[in-house]
Amino acid sequence: MRWLLNRRLSVSYTSAFCLLFALGLLIVFLPLIAQDLGLSSAQTGMLFASFALSAILVMLLPIGRISDRWGRQKPIVLGLAIIVGALALMPVFNAAFALYALMFVYGIGFGILFPAMAALIGDELPAHARGIGAGIFTAVFSLGATVGTVSVGALTALQKSVGLHPFQSAAILIALGIAWAIIALAPRKT
Repeated sequence: MRWLLNRRLSVSYTSAFCLLFALGLLIVFLPLIAQDLGLSSAQTGMLFASFALSAILVMLLPIGRISDRWGRQKPIVLGLAIIVGALALMPVFNAAFALYALMFVYGIGFGILFPAMAALIGDELPAHARGIGAGIFTAVFSLGATVGTVSVGALTALQKSVGLHPFQSAAILIALGIAWAIIALAPRKT
């Protein structure tokens, strides 16, 4: 329980949940949007490939190590903010090229965020507890994807009632994650 309730570790867990919640929604809704645009299954797959490619590139290039230079908070907030921007804009642009570009941008956010939130676990836990922290992280990661895909019906109903696209709902949730990262990782006043 001590590691689950640790304030700084909770930022890693919250970020992981938000990240995979959004990815769960993308898995469900992005193919539907692509179908409306007349994209083939292969082209839809390339949307996900553009996300994966940019995430891999960011993590492999020196930018993937910015959390070692900047600390953990700034890359976590930056990565989440980039993801919020990409998600919020996806329903706005009704063109295949824009979707490819936004998925690429989403991947950049992922690539900046993931190393920082994973490194935060190593920073906050003693060596003997890192397995527990990684296990909680993985469980929350999986929970985010599950809740994201399961909440599709509720978010679709929300879209019909107030016009808020599920991607924009996810952006709001992630914005709350950003607020928590700023609060929880802020230096404590003595």
